[in-house]
Amino acid sequence: MMRDEIQYLKDGYGVKGLNFRDEVAIHPNAKISTTLFEVLGEADIVWRGQTTTVATYEQLKQARDSGCLELSIGVETVDDQVMQIINKAWQTESQIRSFMENAKKLGIRIKMCLIFGLPGEPPDIVERSIRFIEETEPDYISLSGFCPVPGSPIFNNPEQYGIKFIDRDWAKHAHLLYRFSDEEEVGLPFEYEAETQWGKAFSRDEIKENIRQTQRWLETREMVY
Repeated sequence: MMRDEIQYLKDGYGVKGLNFRDEVAIHPNAKISTTLFEVLGEADIVWRGQTTTVATYEQLKQARDSGCLELSIGVETVDDQVMQIINKAWQTESQIRSFMENAKKLGIRIKMCLIFGLPGEPPDIVERSIRFIEETEPDYISLSGFCPVPGSPIFNNPEQYGIKFIDRDWAKHAHLLYRFSDEEEVGLPFEYEAETQWGKAFSRDEIKENIRQTQRWLETREMVY
């Protein structure tokens, strides 16, 4: 099926590359991912996609050999405590570093996605994030402000995460944040209590400034995606 679809795109539209928007283009099951890489390799195209940091060196090598040029990873935060709070404890800082080292060895470009404003952020989140970026050297950074998605555990139980208010104006909600100037809005349709179970929380204005400060730093290095 996939072979036929790719051939159709090549023959009918002259397509030479694909962008896989699936959240996990590299399946954790090696048998499934190997089958995909074989199809893509035979198709003789280049591709990019999204994956998780559980992808092994061998899987990344197979991806590279099948035409992969770039991968996007949802790091979200550089703080392990925040990872646990958002139910992503399976992803640790050391795991991310290992993934980045493997990707760099193989020449695969990496877009790292980060979120500011998550519950439990430490006071030095900006400094730690910048240091982590400098040390792991991704090619691009997509930095967004946290948005409590309707239906999610945080949206349904805001008090458990120290949130005192969520704006019901859906025009202010966005899955991803893209700004083209320092004057544009940063989203963040909510406000934390001054103190949460994890300590002092950032105010909405402080989170906005953290985003702007980090984006300005990224702009000087041409790393904004």
